[in-house]
Amino acid sequence: MGCGGDPTATDSGDTGTGVLAVPVQVEAGVRHTCALLDDGTVSCWGLDDDGQASAPDGTYTTVSAGNDFTCAIVDGVGAPFCWGVNDEGQGSPPTDAYEQVVAGGFHACAWTPGESGACWGRDAYDRLVLPDAPLAHVDAGRHNTCALGTDGSLSCMGPTQEVVSQVPEGEFQHVDLGAAQACAVRTDGSLVCWGDGELADSTPTSGSFVRVSLGVYHACALTVDQLVTCWGDNGDKQGNAPAWVFSDVTAGGYHTCAQDTLGALSCWGRDTDGQATPPL
Repeated sequence: MGCGGDPTATDSGDTGTGVLAVPVQVEAGVRHTCALLDDGTVSCWGLDDDGQASAPDGTYTTVSAGNDFTCAIVDGVGAPFCWGVNDEGQGSPPTDAYEQVVAGGFHACAWTPGESGACWGRDAYDRLVLPDAPLAHVDAGRHNTCALGTDGSLSCMGPTQEVVSQVPEGEFQHVDLGAAQACAVRTDGSLVCWGDGELADSTPTSGSFVRVSLGVYHACALTVDQLVTCWGDNGDKQGNAPAWVFSDVTAGGYHTCAQDTLGALSCWGRDTDGQATPPL
């Protein structure tokens, strides 16, 4: 377990006023899922063989579930804090303060919007080297890292032989990485995917989007009308998005979760470890 700060212990699931805490963010990992609640605590469920779903007591401002580890930003401290597997240093973040964090396959990154960031974990193929420029968003995949600049520019770092590093032209507002694919939303709302596998070949050709999230072999995107559309592999029904209005969507390994406009969670797809059964 890596630590970039010491979380302050709190009671989980209750705000102290008798009102049950509700999710404000949900992040799906490969076989576990985590949610940040409105009281600042984190609740995780699913596979916990390495402690990746055993969220420490404390309050946080954001959370991200990776392959078999989880990272969060400690409230009041700003430093990343990680739990779960740490065999590649992915659970040992820096002690500097950041506002956002993302956990990938074997590495993680943190950044402050409008400023620079840092990555840690498996150090190969320059995947840990972020551009020295103001960042809007960063995503960590299995082998690659993509960084979105505040000017809409997008760059991806990692193995040079992988087509994920070959970023399409354009200006972007969001990016997400899967195992060997990447998808991004352009500033005009259009969606583009690239890399190996069928995701790039089956990208929705119409619609306007605000967010996209990739699993291992499937992807889901949130439209401007707050509907979720999915494509790619659907062997575990991870692409069977409910016809409902959502505010966010996150694709895990073989499952998907989304949060509706009232904060309620819906998950679908593979549930062998309980990763698609939120206890909230």
